[in-house]
This record gives sequence, structure tokens and C-alpha cells, in this order.
Amino acid sequence: MQRTTTNAPNHALQRTATPVTVHAPSRRSHPRRVSAWPAPGSAVAELGVVSRCYPSPVNDMTTSPTSTQFFELWVQTCTTQFVTLYRDWPNPPVFTADILSGPTSVMGVIETQLGLHGYSNYYHIDEILYADQDLVPGIPVGQVWVRRIRVAFEHENFFLSGLFQEVSHLLITDCDLRVLVSYPGNDAELNYQLQYLHSIVAGSDRASTVAASQSFLFIVGWRDTTKGTIEWWGYVYEPTTWRRI
Repeated sequence: MQRTTTNAPNHALQRTATPVTVHAPSRRSHPRRVSAWPAPGSAVAELGVVSRCYPSPVNDMTTSPTSTQFFELWVQTCTTQFVTLYRDWPNPPVFTADILSGPTSVMGVIETQLGLHGYSNYYHIDEILYADQDLVPGIPVGQVWVRRIRVAFEHENFFLSGLFQEVSHLLITDCDLRVLVSYPGNDAELNYQLQYLHSIVAGSDRASTVAASQSFLFIVGWRDTTKGTIEWWGYVYEPTTWRRI
């Protein structure tokens, strides 16, 4: 199946990593595929069936989302915003704004559904999600300082530009859930990064805690221009593999 390589630089892989039991399965063989609506101009899109209905918030302001809850909300939100995301995919700055900027962005909708607040570039994290009670009391009006991070979120358009930096940043961040989103150009790139990034987490003194809490979610997106679809895969860190959800 042909995949666009718009968001991945065209250069040879330079790193090596100790192999672990992680493999990028063929998309044809995996029984679960989560794809967004067909592209604009298709019969389905012309019918205007892209739903704007959202589920009830999964967060009661006292708990944090699980990896599975976040991934399902991500897929549903990206599905409802498919036309915009598909159109802007080849333009990284605009696409990043679709993901991160404002209440109607993907993250803006997700934080609303979770009953949380979002804040960008907190200690250089692309976005954090927090609850009201997580704010430090007595801080000046207009400032955001938190004592707990429910979700730390990093987004990287360029799959081969240094995902290890994002993983490092997330690992040293004390938070309930770590989420990294990026876009491989092909299965070989994905399989390489799964192995390399797994080795980074596995070598951390937080590895056992991250695995036990299922608190590292890696989401990858594919834009198939031959079918006019966007497909999302979610992986959760476990001690010997990335578990596909």
C-alpha cells in the first residue's frame, strides 16, 4: 500500500539499536484498522456525514485518562476533523496548528472531553493537560504553575528528525500519561523507531513504573492518498515490546 512520505525526510537511517521483540505488522494483516473518513469529493464526504457528536467526558476531574481512553478520543476527534487534517497534512506548520492551536484543534477538543485544561510550551512540552486542583494555589492571575500533570503531549511532524529527544523529554517529566504523536513514511521507518525508542525507555530507571502504569502512548498516523484516508495506530510501552491497541 502506497503511503505518502511528505512528513518524513528522505535520508538513510543512521542509527542502530539493540533489537527487541517489536515489529511493525503489515497493515493488510492486522485485524483492527482505525481510519478516518474518505477524502473531500468522495461520495461519503459529499453526503456530509462527518459527525460532530462527541462522547461524554471520561474524566471526572479526579482521575487521568488511560492510554486506551486517550487513543480512542484521539481517533474519534481526528475522524470528526478529517477534512481539515487531510487537506493540511502536507503543510507541517498549518497541520501542527490543527493539532495544537485553539479550542477547536484536536487537542483542544480532547481536553474538553476529558474535563481538563491545556497549556502549551510548559517547560518546552508541546502541551500539558491538568485539572483545576492541579494548579499551584496563590499564583498570580494569568500565570499557570501546576503541581501535577495529567497528560504530557509531544507532537513531531518529521519522523526521522529526532524522536529520541521527545522520548527523553517525556521520560524526565513527572506526569500521569505520556503521549507522543508522529508520522512514519513506511513500515521500515516505523519498525526502526519502535526498536530504538523502546530501548530508550527500557534503559531508564522509570521503565518498570512506566510499564506497570501503561503510561507511555506512541501514536503514529498514515495518510493514504490512493484511498483518501488517514489511519491511526496506537502503541503502549511494555517491558519487552510496544503493545498495539
